[in-house]
Amino acid sequence: MTRSFTASKSPQKSDQKSEKLILVIDDEDELLTRIEAVLSDANYVVICASTAEQGVQVVEEFKIHGAIIDVFMRGKGGLWAIEKIKGLRPDVPILAMSDDWQGMKASEVGFAAQSVGAIDVIEKPFDIDDLVQRVSSLVGQNVAI
Repeated sequence: MTRSFTASKSPQKSDQKSEKLILVIDDEDELLTRIEAVLSDANYVVICASTAEQGVQVVEEFKIHGAIIDVFMRGKGGLWAIEKIKGLRPDVPILAMSDDWQGMKASEVGFAAQSVGAIDVIEKPFDIDDLVQRVSSLVGQNVAI
């Protein structure tokens, strides 16, 4: 089931000072819901997109502070989304999510994601506390363009 992008709170189109806006792109609704809930509890504003194309649309409309992107999704896919987002906003730090896929190890998939702009990679299945910690580190970084 595909859903349009949703937000945990009402994001502003301008820069937010107190809360960081995090984009999560994954085609697994259950995982999107779980990540959204955990990051919202950690005081992030979360926008979820279930396709790479929707995620890029979010970046065109909102000033996000970081993104979590699944590498393998139906349609254009996460690598395409990472490249497009980096083209639009090179300053946005991206955490890629991956797992083993068609004989490729998650580490190989992660290397591909980093080669197109991801700063970090988390392997599925992951510990949710580790994800929150990585997001915290990710949005606290000043990324050189």
